[in-house]
Amino acid sequence: MDNEQTTTIPVAPPELMPPIITPEPKKETGFVLNPEGINKAGRPKKNLSMVELLKQELGKVDPNLKIKYKRIIAKQLVIQASNGNTKALREVFDRVDGRPKQSVDLTTNGQTVIKEELGKLRELINECRPNTTTT
Repeated sequence: MDNEQTTTIPVAPPELMPPIITPEPKKETGFVLNPEGINKAGRPKKNLSMVELLKQELGKVDPNLKIKYKRIIAKQLVIQASNGNTKALREVFDRVDGRPKQSVDLTTNGQTVIKEELGKLRELINECRPNTTTT
């Protein structure tokens, strides 16, 4: 270690040194909600549909009974149906089993349309159409 040479770096006098610039403290960045006050009214709020409003209300809890309103209504519907209320009974069956399928009957003046009559109608329609064949 005795043979090590030490070198000194010459330093300029302070008046010749460039000024030390300290960076400004960083401002908080991130999302700023409408900084310039542009569009103060904002996007209009969407009106909820009746179904959405009902779902919200049915999902709330009754403060006295401590159960949801939809459960209270379901219980009342079952009680009404079991007491003989036919409208409530029909509603229960429609909700549980689904509504019965309705059949559609094509009739004219109370009589069923048959294939022969449909064939005659097709012939009449074809006769009324202009002839589009070329020779």
